[in-house]
Formats: sequence, structure tokens, C-alpha cells
Amino acid sequence: MTLWPPGRQISEHVHQLTIPFSIPVAPNRSLIRSVLIHLIVDRRICLIDTGVSGSETPIFHYIRTLRRKPSEIAMIVLTHSHPDHAGATSTIRKATGCRVAAHRAELPWLEDPSRQNQERPIPGFNDLFSEPVHPDIEITGGGPLEIDDDLRIDLFHTPGHSRGSISAWFERDRVLLTGDAVPVPGAPPIYDDAVSTAQSLLMLRKIPRIRFMLAAWDPPKKDGECYKAMDDAMFYVQRVHEAVLRAGGPTDPDPRYLCRQVMEILGLPPGDINPLLMRTFSSHWNTRDRKDLFSSR
Repeated sequence: MTLWPPGRQISEHVHQLTIPFSIPVAPNRSLIRSVLIHLIVDRRICLIDTGVSGSETPIFHYIRTLRRKPSEIAMIVLTHSHPDHAGATSTIRKATGCRVAAHRAELPWLEDPSRQNQERPIPGFNDLFSEPVHPDIEITGGGPLEIDDDLRIDLFHTPGHSRGSISAWFERDRVLLTGDAVPVPGAPPIYDDAVSTAQSLLMLRKIPRIRFMLAAWDPPKKDGECYKAMDDAMFYVQRVHEAVLRAGGPTDPDPRYLCRQVMEILGLPPGDINPLLMRTFSSHWNTRDRKDLFSSR
């Protein structure tokens, strides 16, 4: 008997589906992870992200449990190009004929996965994202996106985690879908640009009357929890920044040494040190002239 990952309805039209995957970290040893993707189900269906390669199977299964058909998927909106968010996109488009929307800044890594693997390598990349994606709609900033005649979402360019990260606001249900734009306190902070991450958080915090905030790695937040989660994320990003400034010293530090020192200050497990964290802390170090990332100066 096949055990499918759990899915659940969050609001009248929005559903959340957990997609598990594994990352090989040593011979005969893998790290089990999962990512949350989302479906907006109306007369047609919009997917917000697709999970890793092979995720089309549980996605299609879940759609059928709703007494709908995978062919009713009209569009895929990618919050960014990383394999846990875009790996199954090409397969789903081939099976359904849907359109794909992504920010223009993500195109180099979507259209050439091997380049992404070279520039941001992770173990097992080719098993997670094997087929190039050529979006039908190139997003250049923010604004409304028409999925169907009666289905619309508003997009926000929220760079930081990646250059072309976007968040989606589904006003009808007052649902904000943030991808990886909102760091989670206590979890390893993964983003490429500290300043852009701060600016994106400030922008999302201004959206009024959010009822649900749905991220890719964090449980759903409701009503006041949404704004508290963003406040906590801003506090955490500033705390990371101060830890980097404290650990870096007067001269350019070795990235691995900097990472080790910052992890110790933050109380994060030293075994979590990896190149992605080194990118995060280096981005803070490169903006060390700014003491407060959230000030207007």
C-alpha cells in the first residue's frame, strides 16, 4: 500500500501539500527533508511551487482526492529556482499543458540546472532537479497575475533568499504565500543577500489583513501570528548580522572560520555548517558598514 504525503485545506481555495525528499550526506546515509507546496483550487488550479523531481505523483494524487483532474492545472508559479521548489515543474507542464511563471532573475538557473548545480551545489542535485524549465511568463517586478478569468494573485518581488524570489498574495482568501522569503528563528539562516532579505521582510510586513501566511518550511501562521512571524524573522536577521560583526574581527575572515564562530554565537549545531550558510554569513560580512539592516540609513 502506497503512503502518500499528507495534504490539507488551509482556506476556502488554498491547500497545502507536504513533499518529502532525501539528500545524500554520506555513503549509505541521507538527510530526510520535506518542503511545503501550495495549490489554489478554483475553476482551474494554480500550483505555487512543485517540489523536487518526482513530486508530480503525490501532487496529482492529491488533486484526484479533491475529485479534480491534474489537467485542470492552469499555471505553476515558482517562488524561486531551487530544486525543492522547481524540480518537478517540467514534468508537470508536459503532463498538463499548463503555463509557468517565474521571475526573470531566476531564469539562468531554471533554464540551465547544471549551472545552478555549479554555482550553488547541494548533494544529490541531479536527482532533485533534472530537467530545464523555460517559463512562459517572465516576472520583472510585482503586480497582478491572471491565472484564469476569475482567478488572480498579486506578486511581490522579495529577493534575499535568491535574486528572483517572489511571494504571492491571494487576496480573496487573504493568504500570503512566501516561499523561503521569511527566515525562521532558530533554524539555519539560508539566503544570499542580507540587505535584500531585510527589505523584503519590511515590504511583506506592510500587507494589511493577512489571515494566513504559508511558507515552504514553516507551519501555517494565522492572523496575528503572521505578523509576529515576520517580526521574529526581522529580529533574527538582525541578530545574525550582529553575530557576524562580532565574529568577523578587523580583517576579512576565512568563510569557514566565520561560519563556525557565528554558529557558536547563535547557538546553532556546529554540524550544520555548509556552503549555503557560508554564503549567508558572507553576505552579512559584505555589508558590515551597516550596523542596523532595518534602519532607513
